[in-house]
This record gives sequence, C-alpha cells and structure tokens, in this order.
Amino acid sequence: YVERSLPEMGIRDLMRKPCDLKAAVSRVRRMASQYVPPISPRTELIVSRLLTCVNISTHMDGCAQLRAAIPLFARDPTKPLNKVIYAEVAKVCSHDNPKQVERSIRNAIDKAWSIPCGEGQRQYFPEGKPTNKAFISRMAEALNHSLLQDNEPAAK
Repeated sequence: YVERSLPEMGIRDLMRKPCDLKAAVSRVRRMASQYVPPISPRTELIVSRLLTCVNISTHMDGCAQLRAAIPLFARDPTKPLNKVIYAEVAKVCSHDNPKQVERSIRNAIDKAWSIPCGEGQRQYFPEGKPTNKAFISRMAEALNHSLLQDNEPAAK
C-alpha cells in the first residue's frame, strides 16, 4: 500500500535498505541529470518584457513555455531545442511531452504575428515571422545582452 501511494506524494524513487552502492550512485546521477535549475526573478522579468515587446502576452497559450525555454536556451545554446530544451520545458510546465511544448510555442508565435506588426517584432525579427528555433534563439541573445548590461559597472 505504501509504495503505491508514493507517486501521489510526489516521490518518484525508492530504495530499500540495505542498498547497492552502485545502484544508489546511478540513481543519483540520473536524478541530477534531470534537474532544471530555477530561473532568477530578474531573468523572468526581462523575458516577460521581451515577450510583451513582440506581442506575446501572458494569456496566450505558449507564453509559459517560452518563458521557460528562452532562459534554458540562453544558458546553453548548444543544447538541441527539440530533444533537450522542449523536454526540460515539458517538465517545468507540466506538459505531457515535448511535442505539446513545440506546438504551444508555435501557437504563441503565430498569434503574435497575426496582430498588426509592432515595433518590437520589426526590431528583433526584420525578416518576418520566425521559426520556433529562430524566435527562441533571438530572444535568448536579447536576454543575455540585457543581463550583461546589468552586470556592467555604471558609467562615471
């Protein structure tokens, strides 16, 4: 009975004593590889402003997924978007799978570009409506640029 109720309590793994040391190390490594570090409030604010600037509002389907994906990609742009970033966003946003994340992001971009083009869209995407990857990549660059500016010493 106890083991069956563990998932309801948010417990995903259980090891009985005495445990095999190699198995314990393997499980800890697996859990560590699935950890998604939290995003700072400053980063969240910058990402929200960037999304608003390109007509993506908080009530749009896909906004939450973009708010999670952009900082993840900004931290490590070498991570594959489809296989790694979408999977991490799916965990954070409680989506069933990365395909749903991809569709939600595409939906937000499509809706934003169906609104008359704003200055922010022209500034960041002069070539027109971007792909998911181009959108996330450009927003991640803008996020990193903003964070770097925040860390520069004030001019005298």
